[in-house]
Amino acid sequence: MRAIQSFAEDVKRVISQRLGDGYCVHVLETEKNNGVIQTELCIKEKGSRFAPSIYLTDLFEDYRNGMGFEEVVEHILVLYSSRAEVPSGVEEILNDMGFEKIKDKIMFKLIHTGENDSLLKKVPSIPYLDMSIVFYLLCDNGEDMSMTLMIENKHQEYWKRSTDELYQEALANMQKQFPSALFKLPVEGMFLLTNSRHFFGAAVLLYPGVLKLCEEELGKDFFIIASCVDEVMLIRSSSVGGKISSKFQKVIACTSEKNIPAEERLSNHAYRYCSLEDKVISI
Repeated sequence: MRAIQSFAEDVKRVISQRLGDGYCVHVLETEKNNGVIQTELCIKEKGSRFAPSIYLTDLFEDYRNGMGFEEVVEHILVLYSSRAEVPSGVEEILNDMGFEKIKDKIMFKLIHTGENDSLLKKVPSIPYLDMSIVFYLLCDNGEDMSMTLMIENKHQEYWKRSTDELYQEALANMQKQFPSALFKLPVEGMFLLTNSRHFFGAAVLLYPGVLKLCEEELGKDFFIIASCVDEVMLIRSSSVGGKISSKFQKVIACTSEKNIPAEERLSNHAYRYCSLEDKVISI
């Protein structure tokens, strides 16, 4: 069976020929959330500092399922054409990475600690239960997609800012730009908590006062399922008899593995919001 690396190199060769000498085309293997390695084709016009990347994993699967190689190439060229212009937010960051210029773009998200040992060595982070808070720059925030850049240790060293300073900046930015949103689900006693863009929405668990406000709909000591980086599910305590059984925990883990892409998974067990202490605890 043809490996994606071989496919990627063939795509690189043909795209390079089609675009000509004015472009530099290369293949990247980038580590994403939960150790997922994403193979990307990076296309850079000579003289430009902007090099959009196109994910090849899904295209490789389409190719294996019958898409013609020339159709793959044409699809990539169309994608590149639509992304070749430097978004204003990205251009601003390329021109000046000074802290005062980018601080209003600093955000954070939650990832699973145990699944991201390698990544966490490269980035500033804060432990939170069995998860970790990590930071990114929101480079461009369009209606259909958001471009981000992971904040690494080298950025923090350049800015000479503590991890707590990054956290405080990110928290203020996110509450302003991505306010929390609570939705009632069709299943009795269940709600979905995310942010207004449904983008790394599990991070709203860190917003001060948000879970306390959720008590108005769920009552005290409700349960939290944080299976996905984009959202968390809240369960009224009375709906499950006041406890989450080990069988229910296994269902959570199985559902997460089957229905959530590996790169988007967060945690596969339940938590409880302790109303008296206003904090989330593992169960």
